[in-house]
Amino acid sequence: FCQHSVNEKKKALKSAILVSMTSNERTLISISSKRQAYYDATKEALINSARDLFKSKGYAATTVSDITKNANKTRTTFYHYFPDGKVNLIQTLMELDVTPQFVA
Repeated sequence: FCQHSVNEKKKALKSAILVSMTSNERTLISISSKRQAYYDATKEALINSARDLFKSKGYAATTVSDITKNANKTRTTFYHYFPDGKVNLIQTLMELDVTPQFVA
C-alpha cells in the first residue's frame, strides 16, 4: 500500500461526503467543532491555572476560587468540568500523565 494513494482516497471520500451534505449539515458540524474547541480550551485553562497555583501555593492552600480567578472563569464553570472539585482535577492531571509533585 502506498501512503500517497491512501491519502488521496481519504481526500476523495471527504470531498464526496461534503458534497452530499446540505449547507445546514455543514454549518452544524462547524458549530459543533467550535463548541468542542471552546470546551477543550476552557478545560485546559482551568488545568493550567490549577497546576501553576498548586506549584506556587501548594494543593491545600489553593482554593477553587483561586483557580477560577487565575483562569478568568467562574466557579460554576469549574464545577461543570470537575463536579467533585479538586479531587477530579487531580485525577485529570494524573490521567494526563502530569506528575502532581505538589500533592503531599
